[in-house]
Parts: sequence; C-alpha cells; structure tokens
Amino acid sequence: GGYAAARAVFDTRSPLFGPGQSSRAHLELAECAKRGADLPQVKYHLGQALQTQPRSVQVWLETCRMLDELGELAECRTLLEKGLECCPTTDQLSLKLVRVLERLGDLPALRALAGSLRTEPADRAHKVLLEAVHAEVRAGNGEDARALVQSLLRRLPHQGPIYCEACRIEGILGHWPHALETAEQGVQTCPKYGPL
Repeated sequence: GGYAAARAVFDTRSPLFGPGQSSRAHLELAECAKRGADLPQVKYHLGQALQTQPRSVQVWLETCRMLDELGELAECRTLLEKGLECCPTTDQLSLKLVRVLERLGDLPALRALAGSLRTEPADRAHKVLLEAVHAEVRAGNGEDARALVQSLLRRLPHQGPIYCEACRIEGILGHWPHALETAEQGVQTCPKYGPL
C-alpha cells in the first residue's frame, strides 16, 4: 500500500494514459505522497499534472488546493498567477488568488488584481470584485470597499445580487442609512429580485 505501491502501478500503466488520465493520476499520486508527508514527491507530481494539462482550470485549482493544505501559500500564489496566464478567461483562478493574497496580507497585489479586472466584462468579473470588496472590509478599509461596490453598481445596475452585497457591506460597516438607500435603489432598479 501507500505511495510506493501506487507509484509502481502508475509506472507500469502510464504509457497507456492520455493527457487527462495522466494528469488525474499525477494528482492522485500527489495526494498519496501528501499522506506520506513526502513534500518533494507531492510537488513533483503536481508539476507533472500541470505540465500534462496546462490549460485545465481544474488541474490548476487542484494543485493550488493541495499546496494550500500544505501551508505553501507563496507557492500557491505563484502557481495561480501562472495559471491565469495559461487560462486568462477563468474567474475561478482569480477568485482563489484574491483569497490567497488576502491570507498573505498582500493588499496592494489584491488591489492590482481587482484593478486589472476593470477592463474585463463586469458580468464575468463581478464575483472576483465582490470577493475583493469583502477582503477590503475584513482589512478595515471600508471606504475602499464602498467605492468598489459603487463602481460595480454603476457597471451592472440591473444585478439584484450586487445590490444585496452592497447592502451587506454597508451593514457590516455600520452605515445603515446607506444600506437602506441602496436597498431602495435596488428595488426600483430590479423590482423582480425578491431578496431585496
């Protein structure tokens, strides 16, 4: 059992694998190596999985999840940045990167990432921007968070969920009159959106 047995099976069968099977097998081997606390082998297999399928968002996410679990946040950040170069149209990697940057305490990089999304279609980038807003609130930067939410509301005025998030942010910041005003604005703009 364990990693050694799994590696032996992989070595005998890997010539038959296609790219998808090979990357999945490398991710499984990395998981086995992680359970055995063999960090060099974990990183080797994660690298092989990415090399086999560099355009697969899921492989990037799995790799980063495993590095995150190992406490390798700086390496996770580097991989997410490379992943965004290979898969620039995914918001899943951007969302994960926002969370990693917040945990690393690198708010300037987080703001730069959010700023780079201003040229992206707002309907594609709004989840990442809302995550950046919450990071700003948790960091105690309420005015920056409010400015970002207002920017989103201007870009996507007919999105009820964004009004809800704006109300939540105002409530968290203790600005109840602004929360009420935003809710009323949302009800007028999105009358069919029930949660408002």
